[in-house]
Amino acid sequence: MDDKKVFPLKQFMIRLFALSLALCILFSGVGPISASAEETEPVQAVELTKGRIITGFTGFKDISTLCDGYLGWGLRVPAPASLTMESDLGIGSLYIRFAYFHGEYTIEDAETGVSHVWQQKYLHDFVDLEALFGYAPTKITLHFTHDEVTIYELYAYSPGEVPADVQRWEDPVEGATDIIIFSTHGDDEHLFFAGIIPYYAGELGYQVQMVYMTDHHNNDGVTRMREILDGLWAAGMKTYPVFGTFDDFYRWGIDNAYDTFTAIGVSRDDLISFVTEQIRRFKPKAVIGHDFNGEYDNGQHMVYADVLAASVEISMDETQFPESAQKYGTWDVPKAYFHLYEENPIVMDWDQPLEHFGGKTAWQISKGALQKHVSQLEALLKTGWYFGDSWYAAYIGKYSPCRFGLYRTTVGPDVQK
Repeated sequence: MDDKKVFPLKQFMIRLFALSLALCILFSGVGPISASAEETEPVQAVELTKGRIITGFTGFKDISTLCDGYLGWGLRVPAPASLTMESDLGIGSLYIRFAYFHGEYTIEDAETGVSHVWQQKYLHDFVDLEALFGYAPTKITLHFTHDEVTIYELYAYSPGEVPADVQRWEDPVEGATDIIIFSTHGDDEHLFFAGIIPYYAGELGYQVQMVYMTDHHNNDGVTRMREILDGLWAAGMKTYPVFGTFDDFYRWGIDNAYDTFTAIGVSRDDLISFVTEQIRRFKPKAVIGHDFNGEYDNGQHMVYADVLAASVEISMDETQFPESAQKYGTWDVPKAYFHLYEENPIVMDWDQPLEHFGGKTAWQISKGALQKHVSQLEALLKTGWYFGDSWYAAYIGKYSPCRFGLYRTTVGPDVQK
């Protein structure tokens, strides 16, 4: 056959196939799918600690409660101590819930002798062993060589995607934060500031930073800090919070609260210095504080609102608390909002379904996150207003988490409300 006739025929067949494919795509509404482009479900990690993965230990007298899934008991062990784990599936990651900061510890591939010193950053510490070693070791030993270590629970996983409730905290982002919430205590963030974290951190993916006045160290801090982390994670938070080290106590009224602080050696300037440093460190676009009346006349809430109001007036002045100005630079906060502030009011809608949470509302997510504060639930139940028939945030009257006011702005009024 003549080659000059073959080539046009091939061209015609190719064009006909392309046209047919285009018509199929047009009328089916879907594009061609190649084998390489097909989406595959991620491999789910297996929780190895549900089996007998711990094959050796030193220093620990009893490990029976270490992997039982119950957080009521913490194992406190003097250094040096070690734990060895083995799994033929490979150990892809660890999730350790510490009671106190231990600092660094060593993770060793017990078969090759290769080891890495791991610097603990968080109370609930996630270690990606595949990233650390470049592979998933089948036998590892944890070495705790300085100070005592207290562990509530230990989880080990095979390679793959770990469950959603495994907390993989990220470092606070200095100099690039969207919102700081100044919450006095753990649980206030899901009460008076309910809705903010699920909406802004979870749904919109904004950089939201929690700054607590207290770490509850003088009032069952171990339990309270664990509950704070569990609640924040459930609400959609990924950035690790900042904790102040001021005592947790309850006083009626701002004067009584300041008198108590003075009696324990803490001045108003000490508190303002702490808040001002966080503003300069994170340089937020907006800050959010408590009701100036302390919601229910809680003196510590009043103090935290008072010092936040003072801090936003001086954080741009390098002569005020020069140590933090030198360390972080100064910052003039564009917008400052306070709970229930009556001037320049805004009313947030926390009852709209959120895609990130599968259609649940910000209010529903905050209510669920509050359940993580188990030690506080009995007292919170007595408040009634929160746990009553409040199926919608908009129905809450007293201490409504929807009502805020713009206290100060450098960029004009709040147009979008």
